[in-house]
Amino acid sequence: MTPVVAAMNAFGFDLYGVARRDAKNLGLSPFSVATALHMILLGARGDTASELRRALHAAASPDARELGALLSPPGPAQVDAGGLHVANRLFLERSYALEASYVDEADARFAAGVDLCDFVTSPEPSRERINAWVSDRTKAQIRSLIPGGGVTSATRLVLVNAVHFKAPWKHPFPPDGTIAGPFRCSPTDVREVPMMVTCATLPFAHTDGVTVLELPYAGGRWAMTLVVPDVHFGLAAVEAALTPERLAGWVRRSAPKSLMLAMPRFEIDAPGPLQLVPLLAELGVRDAFDRERADLGGIASPRSTAEPLVVSDIIHKAVVRVDEEGTVAAAATATRAPAIGMSGEAAEFFGVDHPFLFLVRDVKSSVILFMGRVAEPAAPCWTSR
Repeated sequence: MTPVVAAMNAFGFDLYGVARRDAKNLGLSPFSVATALHMILLGARGDTASELRRALHAAASPDARELGALLSPPGPAQVDAGGLHVANRLFLERSYALEASYVDEADARFAAGVDLCDFVTSPEPSRERINAWVSDRTKAQIRSLIPGGGVTSATRLVLVNAVHFKAPWKHPFPPDGTIAGPFRCSPTDVREVPMMVTCATLPFAHTDGVTVLELPYAGGRWAMTLVVPDVHFGLAAVEAALTPERLAGWVRRSAPKSLMLAMPRFEIDAPGPLQLVPLLAELGVRDAFDRERADLGGIASPRSTAEPLVVSDIIHKAVVRVDEEGTVAAAATATRAPAIGMSGEAAEFFGVDHPFLFLVRDVKSSVILFMGRVAEPAAPCWTSR
């Protein structure tokens, strides 16, 4: 694991730690959020930069160009590595004077272009323009990242990072094998949900009170890692003790095992975006949002000292859908038992029937693209398939 990956994953676990409180289902993209914050850090100065650097563990991440290089060489508009699409854009109030050096560096490091918007007199058309850009880059998985009223005449800068991931399983779940099965959401809440079933040889480990499973995607570059607590309602305790190093140790201890696996079809799609400003404040990022203390002079110059550049909000939305064929996941951050044969192999049954953690990882680099928890799997209509 390279220093930049270690830093990104450490930030991701920190962010997940504060976001998971009081959450039933949760999905976020540490990669997406970290990339957006790195774009701010690129133009931050003084204490504003120091706070961002500490939160991002950036002492171990000296060159943000590596964020794109992890996946593939940056292109003019997006990074495209198989089933993953990453795109970045800066939307700036047109009355501000962009720093040419920032534009060049943002393009070189993040393939991030700049759009000048009329936030002062046309905030709503500007919001619609940003949302249209996000919808296009996430293949319409995220249509309205910034809700109504999220852009006002006081908005000056919106940094957007969009991520879309779609990949089929290496071992698909046969659609005719999906059955109705119980999922224990809580001691008093047991629901019947569509349980997908397959037989395959998968990386498997049972250690430290959890079962760790890895479901590879076709092509071998990506994988979904499931962490299932032994205690039915012990997910919060597992999350509280989870670190990148512990996860890496579990993955290293995994060994191929012949399994009959049953797991719920699930969907993470919160009705609204995740508000990151209060969460980042808990991680020590405060000055960038404070009109009196923000120092973002490396991005653009204000038209007067009375209107310094400040980040008014950072919102993030991740959409993850897991079904028999594979996974469709998208994230955007705006700164503002059936009969299935196994060729005669003996297969041990394992059912994911209570709250669990999932992570979508790049197997080669170990960078975490998406992570989240499933406490109440959505049960899509049976007739929808």
